[in-house]
Amino acid sequence: MKRIVILSISCICWFVVRGLLILFAVFLLFSFMDSKKTLITAENSDNGRFSVNIYEIGHAEFFSANECLAELSKDGEVCDSCNFYVANDGGSLSSGNFSISFGEDHVRVTANGSEQNEENHYLYSD
Repeated sequence: MKRIVILSISCICWFVVRGLLILFAVFLLFSFMDSKKTLITAENSDNGRFSVNIYEIGHAEFFSANECLAELSKDGEVCDSCNFYVANDGGSLSSGNFSISFGEDHVRVTANGSEQNEENHYLYSD
């Protein structure tokens, strides 16, 4: 009887450890996959010399803020960028969450989400 109990406990422990290892491997896999850049919106200046691309980095988890990256390009080369977060109740972002205005020496990216006020971010070409 003692031998059967020990064998049963050993089998249970083996299955638990195996399950935890599988869960850990899946967690690592999704952690690396979740850092991809997804283009949300892009806009060009009137003269076509400057462009702004806004990306979402990964995906928001459990109603957290979305990580974003704004890149300013001058003649096709990235010259400035900034990272920021948009609190949008964990929802997907769209071009409606951003407005872009080109100034003489800067670009203003205005981000808004369902859980935050408008937030301005400035990018400079020089």
